[in-house]
Amino acid sequence: MNIRQKFLTGFGILLAGIAIFGVMMLRQVDKLGRAVDVILRENYQSVIICQNVNEALERIDSGLLLSLSGQSAEPNFFTMQIDRINREWQAELHNITLPTEGERAEKVAKLLSEYIELLPRVNNPNTSTDERVANYREKVFPLFTGLKKEIGGILTLNQQNMIEAKNLAAAEANRLHRQGIILLVGCVIFVIAFLLLLTNLIQKPLQKLIGMTNEIANGNLSLTLDSRFNDEIGQLSRSFNSMAIALRNAQNQLIGRLHRSEQMNKDVFSELPTPIAVFDIGSERIELATQSARQYFGLEEGRKLDEFSCEWLPEIFKRVRQNGVISISSKNDGGKSRQGAPVCII
Repeated sequence: MNIRQKFLTGFGILLAGIAIFGVMMLRQVDKLGRAVDVILRENYQSVIICQNVNEALERIDSGLLLSLSGQSAEPNFFTMQIDRINREWQAELHNITLPTEGERAEKVAKLLSEYIELLPRVNNPNTSTDERVANYREKVFPLFTGLKKEIGGILTLNQQNMIEAKNLAAAEANRLHRQGIILLVGCVIFVIAFLLLLTNLIQKPLQKLIGMTNEIANGNLSLTLDSRFNDEIGQLSRSFNSMAIALRNAQNQLIGRLHRSEQMNKDVFSELPTPIAVFDIGSERIELATQSARQYFGLEEGRKLDEFSCEWLPEIFKRVRQNGVISISSKNDGGKSRQGAPVCII
């Protein structure tokens, strides 16, 4: 998998996480909307119906009391209120949402029919006042109170369900809030982990490559990079390793040629007829000497200056150190060497 594919895969996972987050949020919002719909559409409608029917019953009861006191109600007053009650309660019978609400609504419908049938007995002006009052007290008013009680029970039932639905909606909202925070934190953690992974997969190998390049610039060619990955970093690591191997091979070949050249120069230098010795200024040891210098003056390679007893050798060594140039001495215990050649110190 190359770097482009890694980026696409990582961002694809990130987009998938965001999509899942969005779908979950939409589902929670939809569920919350359904809970609110129950409050506004079903239970609230039943509450309004119960309140309207109670209001109509109270108006009818007030009209009956006015009639019993000798006053007359408005024309068609009772008919309008009865039509309102029948219309509202038919809507309630078609809006049953709770388990026991249907039975109670049917019971109220039956009591409303009985109540409406008894109204003419109280509201008929041709009937005696005593009979009308007796019918009101013994039959109509008990039905009125019973209806109020039953309708109040349905009203309370719907109000309780509205409270429960409200609590459910609040719980769903709180859960939606918590899940949103959790998913948001999860997305943040994923992004951080993704960035750290990219850092580990890309930045660290590049930093290691830069460090090894500096090491090679300093002459360390015995370095290799981990090239087990098949992305561009792995290809670059393999190319780096190939370059390091080529440089090591070139270095080994160069060192071999230098060794051979040095040995050849040393052999040629050793065969020079003039007694020549090359000293190391720091250690004062002989690094190189011709065969004649070794044979006639004992200037063996590796020996130090203070190991020789001849007086002229320290003098010319001192001149070489001071002047930085080759110094030649014709002194050899007051004369030349056995072959008549001066001694050269480098």
